[in-house]
Amino acid sequence: MAADILISFIIPVWNREKTIGFCIDSILSQYLDMNFEIIIVDDYSSDNSVHLVEELRGNKFSNSLNTSYLAKILPVSSLLFEDLDLALELKIRSRINIVKLPKHQGAAIARNKGIEKANGMYIWFVDSDDFIANGALKTIKSNLLTYHFDILRFGKQNFTRFPDKYRITCLNKGLRIMNMNNIQDLLYMLQTGAVWCAVFRRDFIANNRFDARFSYSEDSLFSWQITLKAKTAAYLDVLLYGYMYTSGSLTSVKPYERFDCYISVVENYVKAIKTSYRLNKEKSILMNVCERRLYLHAFHTFTFSEINSIMWNRWYEVYYNVMINNNMRAVWKRLISYILWKLHSNRLFNIIYNRFIKVQ
Repeated sequence: MAADILISFIIPVWNREKTIGFCIDSILSQYLDMNFEIIIVDDYSSDNSVHLVEELRGNKFSNSLNTSYLAKILPVSSLLFEDLDLALELKIRSRINIVKLPKHQGAAIARNKGIEKANGMYIWFVDSDDFIANGALKTIKSNLLTYHFDILRFGKQNFTRFPDKYRITCLNKGLRIMNMNNIQDLLYMLQTGAVWCAVFRRDFIANNRFDARFSYSEDSLFSWQITLKAKTAAYLDVLLYGYMYTSGSLTSVKPYERFDCYISVVENYVKAIKTSYRLNKEKSILMNVCERRLYLHAFHTFTFSEINSIMWNRWYEVYYNVMINNNMRAVWKRLISYILWKLHSNRLFNIIYNRFIKVQ
């Protein structure tokens, strides 16, 4: 029953036929640990991604490594290759739900559609080329049922290829319950913008959506906005998520569009701070974080030589809005920023980042 579902996994898929089987299997293989659902949102894939998911979900799926293409790309360690009763196996695989978008619209809209369809108490956004650790669901289940956090964050491990057995170091080092009225705890929760390193209480985020204007960093913006609103949160010091870097990933293409999104979201961070319930003193501290992130999102992501004149012009626009036209900052800081902005010295901004920001 929908009321019994603890986690809804929302997985946007666009042309991931080589990885989607591994991703889904890492979740399905933990069927004994928790009642969950998997919502696959097909973003109008042009490859076999959705067909593979349909095969996995349907009653024609074959456990034979010789007769099923899907079986060939699933890990040999898959629990779906065990001698399960057919009725039980069909029941497990029926937890997969498929939503098809009429055209390619991007991860933000795909995740938003997943939120609309979700029935679980919590939502876990998983990327279609990543996977979760064996034992992950058992590890977080008791914490979710005991505390009912708005947000529960945890760690990730980076991979460049799928491991033979997808076991991430899963030693629980303890749960750090955050006081979200404490600025230091809030800052700790804001350190990462990745939505896949957290589960979110569905009722808490029900009226929030990913900003479809951004094709990059839309998860960071969503995470920032949600975290500022959270009343209860915690960090579980354990690596539960396997992050795969692949050459076809979004972060490896379209440099200008990516640059624009990375720095533009900082403008939206500022808007979120101004409209939050935080005290002005706390807002001032959060503004300092935004100032640093404006540099980090540009200069940490791109080398100085990669930022062309068009990108620099966009940088100066955002810099003006965040650093100068921002009455939440002290007047003297805004004056210094204005002087720097008037100089329009690309090299100077790069020196400021490398000398005073990067080292912190």
